[in-house]
Parts: sequence; C-alpha cells; structure tokens
Amino acid sequence: VFCDYAASGRSLQFIEEYILREVLPTYGNTHFTTSISSLQTTVFRQETREIIRTAVNASDEDAVIFCGHGCIDALNKLIWALDIRETPVIFTGPSEHRENLILWEKTGAKIVRIAETKDGFLDLTQLEYQLKLHQNCDRQLIGSFSLASSVTGILYDDVACTILLHQYGALSFWDYNIGAPNVYIDMNPSVQGVADNNLANKDAIYFSGHKFVGGVQTPGILIAKKQIFRRVNACEPDGFFASNEREKGFELQEEGNCAAVVESIRFGLIMQLKETVSATNIQQRQEKINKQMLQHIRTIPEIILLGNTSPNLKRLSVFSFLVRHPRGTFLHHNFVCAVLNDVFGIQARAGCPCSGAYAQELLGIDEILADQYENIILEDRRLSSLNLGVDNSTLELLRPGFTRISLPYFVNDAELAFVMEAVKMVATEGWKLLPQYIVDLETAEWRHHTNAVQRDRKWLSSIRYVEGKMTMIERRISGPGLFPQSHSECLQTARNLFNRARKTAIRLPYHDQGISFDGRGEKLRWFMLQNEAQALLTSNAQTVKQKVPFDPGFYMTARKTEKHTEEIPHTSTSIPQSHNLPNSGGGSPRHYSLPSLDDPKVLTCSSPVPYFLQDVNGLYYPQISQQTVNFAVGESVNSTNLHLQQQNFARDRCFSLGHPNVSPPVLSPQTRVSLGISAFRQRQLSCSSQTDFHSSDSDANLSPTHSLNMLSTSSFDCCQ
Repeated sequence: VFCDYAASGRSLQFIEEYILREVLPTYGNTHFTTSISSLQTTVFRQETREIIRTAVNASDEDAVIFCGHGCIDALNKLIWALDIRETPVIFTGPSEHRENLILWEKTGAKIVRIAETKDGFLDLTQLEYQLKLHQNCDRQLIGSFSLASSVTGILYDDVACTILLHQYGALSFWDYNIGAPNVYIDMNPSVQGVADNNLANKDAIYFSGHKFVGGVQTPGILIAKKQIFRRVNACEPDGFFASNEREKGFELQEEGNCAAVVESIRFGLIMQLKETVSATNIQQRQEKINKQMLQHIRTIPEIILLGNTSPNLKRLSVFSFLVRHPRGTFLHHNFVCAVLNDVFGIQARAGCPCSGAYAQELLGIDEILADQYENIILEDRRLSSLNLGVDNSTLELLRPGFTRISLPYFVNDAELAFVMEAVKMVATEGWKLLPQYIVDLETAEWRHHTNAVQRDRKWLSSIRYVEGKMTMIERRISGPGLFPQSHSECLQTARNLFNRARKTAIRLPYHDQGISFDGRGEKLRWFMLQNEAQALLTSNAQTVKQKVPFDPGFYMTARKTEKHTEEIPHTSTSIPQSHNLPNSGGGSPRHYSLPSLDDPKVLTCSSPVPYFLQDVNGLYYPQISQQTVNFAVGESVNSTNLHLQQQNFARDRCFSLGHPNVSPPVLSPQTRVSLGISAFRQRQLSCSSQTDFHSSDSDANLSPTHSLNMLSTSSFDCCQ
C-alpha cells in the first residue's frame, strides 16, 4: 500500500499504454514540422500547453513553460528571468522548501520568514507589518510561499495573501508543488468585494508534474506573467542558413524545442485526468479521509500528530507523527517506517521532508537544543572526513525526525481501514520488534536481522542480451510460505508476530548491537534502543530511559506568533479573508479505546471550508459548508464501513493486540466486511516478497532465521 503520494505519484497503466501506442510511434523532432512525425509531436505538445492553460485559468498574458525535471527547475527559471540586479526582499512562509530558499539566497536576497498563527495558517497580520516595514526600501518585494505544508498538509489562503502583497507593490509567487494534484489552481481568480481584480492575479505559480498520480517522468511546470520576464532567451540566427526563431512563440523560446517532449505530453494527459475527476470531488473525498484518520488517531495515545489536529481545517491528506512509548521515549522514525514496510507492506516516509526549520518547531526543539544537535552531528561528520572519527559512531541516530503518511484521494475504504489499523498496531505494539532489528549507524536505517543484506533486490546486471533478445535471470523470493490473500490475513499475521515477540525474546534473545552514547549524546537521545525493548519484554526494565530532550506537544510556532502579534499593532485591511478556525470549546476529547469512529455523525457533517469558493460565474465567495457531491472515482464513501460498535473500556492506553488483562473489543460486522474478514482461517503465509511471517501456532516463529525481511525503507531525499 503506497502511502507517500505527497512525495511522488505513481504511473497509470492506461496513460503509459497511450504513450506507447499513440505518442512514441509518431515521435519526431519538434525543430520543424515538415514531416508527419514532427508535426504530430509538435501539436501534441501545444495541445498539452492549452490543457494546462485552461486548467489553471491562465490568460493570454500568462506563459506556460515546461522546465527541466521539477519544481526547483521551474523556480530557477523564474529567478533567471527576473534578471535580479538589486537584492530583493523575499517574504516566505514557515514551511517553505529548503531548496527554494537556497535559490533565493544565491541572489543575495534578504529573507523575511512569516510565522504561522496558532491555528496553523499564514499570519497575514505579521505579513502586512513586514510589508509596511519594507515598503520604502527601494528594493523589489517578492512573496514566495508554498500553498500547503508538506508536514501538516494545512492549506494557506493564497487569494487573500496575493491581494495583500499586491497592495504593497510586491510580486506574488506560489509553490503549488504539494497542492497542485489535489486543489483547484486559479492563476487569475475573480473575487467579490475587490475593486481591482488584478490584485488577486498571481504573478507566478510552479509545481512538479511527478507529484500527480500518473506523473512519473514529467517536467516542472511554470506559469508566469510575461511582463515579469526581464531577461529572455535571445535566439540569434546563424547566417542566412538558419531561420529567424524570434518569430516563434514566447513559451517555445524560453524552454527550447526539445525540452522534455514526451514527458510534457504525458503531463497533459494526467492534467486532463485531474480535470475530469475535478478538484471539487478530490477535495470532498480528502475531507472525508482526513476526518476518519484524525478521529482514529485520537484513539491512540501513543501517537503524537504534528501540527493542528482539528478536523475542521482545509488540508491535504498528509499526516506526520511520532510514536511515544508509555515509558516516555519515542520510537525512531526510521524504525517505525521499517515495521510498516516489513509487517504490513505500507510504504511511508521518514525524516524531516524538505522543511527542516518548520519541522524543528513542530517537534518542539528550540534554538539552543537545535544547536546542540547540529554541533554534535556536524562534529562527527567533520572528524570522519579527516579520518579522526570513532568507528561505528552512533551520533547520526540522534537526528530527530518523524514518520509521514500521505494518502491519495482514490484510496478505497478497505485500504484506508487497513492503514488505520496498521498504524495503531505499530504505535501500540511495534516496540516489541526492536530487539529483532539492527540499525545502519551511517544512515540510521533499520533492517530486520534476517535482511541485513538486501537479498531480494532486483539487479539491472541480471539482464542479458542474447541473440537479439533481452533475457534476465528469474528472481527468487528467499522466504517460504504463502502470501496473505487479504488485508485481514496480513493484520492477523501481524497480531501473531507481536503476541509472540515476548516469548521469543525470552527463549531466543537476539544479538545485542551494543549501541551506546557518551554523556553528551545520551542527553540528546530521544528514542528507545533495542536492549531497552528487550529489557521491557523480559520484565527487567530498570535501565529504560524515560525522559526525552524535546516535546512535540510544545507548539513553538504558535507561541512565537502569539508573542509577536502582541508587539504588532493591529492594522485594519480591506482584504477579504475567510477564517479557518477550529471548533471552540477546547477541542475533541481523547478516546482510549479501539473504535476509531465512535460517532458516525463526524463523517457526515460539513466542516467550515476556509478561503474562497467559486460560483458558476467564476466569482469567489466565502462559504462555511459544502453540498455533498457524489465521488466519481473509485467506490463511494460510506461511514458505516468503518463505524465500529461503541465499547466502554476503562484503561490508560491501547492494547489493540491483546493484553493479558484486557480483551480488545470485537470488530463490528461492517468493519470485518470492509477489511475482508469473514470466516478467517489460520495459515502460514508471508506478508510481502521480502518477509517471512508465520502464524502464532508455528514453531518457525520462534527461530531468529525465520522472520521479517526488509528491502528498503525510509528516504531522506527531497523529491521535487
């Protein structure tokens, strides 16, 4: 189950079949149109440009340009076109991508970071204060903001922010990278109550095509006002043999004739698909997914969700969290991803994806503590580069992070229920598998002891070209057993593993990796070690660490914003804003029971929709509720599929996998049907092509040679 769509979409077979059948056979160079192949390829790409132009409501004054391989190339193209000569002032949001900031810093720009409000939105009061402060500085003012946070998924008000920027003469640039696949993109919105509609028109937006479902191998997209292009590509003819290329279109002149031709055509197809599904249906489906996930997470005290957890916010289906053991320490984010991968086949992401400073604040790490982490980790790297480091240094493990799950709008109810239950199992019982894992001290990646070497990986070198044919060596799966035939079988196998973990730890203790830290490193350690989990499993828990150096519950961004807004005098503004505030009354209560959805009304009520909505005439207006629209892709959403019978359990934490003193509640018939559970039967099976799992009745479960296998888990690279 792929749960990292915020990082990258995956290919669609019917899109690739169309490329293979219709595009590639007539592919030709687009430098000329005198042959049928070149002409067809050229018109394909031009049609793609018009599809994008219509989808984003671009005008004739806007250029649609294909750029390299992603959002970074698009922004780099935009900065180059600005031909910046005087250092500008750049206003950015709290969750801006680090590579975006680096591009601006290379211009010598002054970076002004605008904080969030306590509710997780861009603080427009602080932005207006900073705009007034820099209004007369004789430097170009530019607002460069991300539409949504890649950590929390909360969406910002791009319309109100753009109007505010333009009122003070600033340009409005928007990074739609994470939001473009899921929201309506409007380059030139019409807003009621604004005399000059040009105030709401964005100057540039940019995003990566690979973020869309089906968008594998697509270029970056830049839509920008032509008037901001102070520098253009000058194509001078080389004598009378070369044609004068100045006559060709503005976009072609900026991107070059051979720029990602097939890739751009592929993006036209996936943008066409998104428009067919419609952003309205996508957002309505995501709203229901978010409510179910957030309601479920509230039942799990071991999970600490980063950011504002109110279900009434407009957000993408992105959930970043840490897992805390009741003793106090966290589970390492890479370990959490490893267990999700090995036991359940769920592909999640670990680390601090792309927004380090913002993630630092959400984790509750202040500047002093951040300096301590940075100094100890960088010092270790510096010593290693000089061959003065300590062998098998454990300091890379200290780097804080979290686990992120991002769900697509087309996830069906059965998969969603499976993911929710898997997350709960890992949060409540995952620590029991710690003694079975070893960690790579250089990368901080965790692998099961039976898969220290990636035995089941695929090799390009296995391919042979013999007698005009491509052949390859058949890849054999190392693990015996049957694959699970349903989500329910996979969940039952996981229960067996967790329930046998204590007995296995007592009878067959695993080799201790011997991870230790000096005094300074131990103070900064925030995660549980294998030997501590082993001690807990064998009832010898005197040495388990209980205090951690940071607390994600301490929301530093909100505290800074509240302090700052006290210093800034309130300024009235004519900007129409829609308030996206959570329900008053102290928030939702915590539930310490297995049912993830105790109240079916939660799934059917309309939540306040922030920002502006469009009417049939294309005008924006504030609205606090939406009419229900039937979802056109996949199966229909029904709250009864995931509604569990209410149980009354008085306990301090979840034991969803069977505590000796507390019996878990029985799943309702609706949930059993959603998960594919009917008459479940025990069987020996394997949870993935890299894992060897056995039922609790099998003696193989007691052997350290028959257990989990993991191919590759977390990733720290930034996919842009």
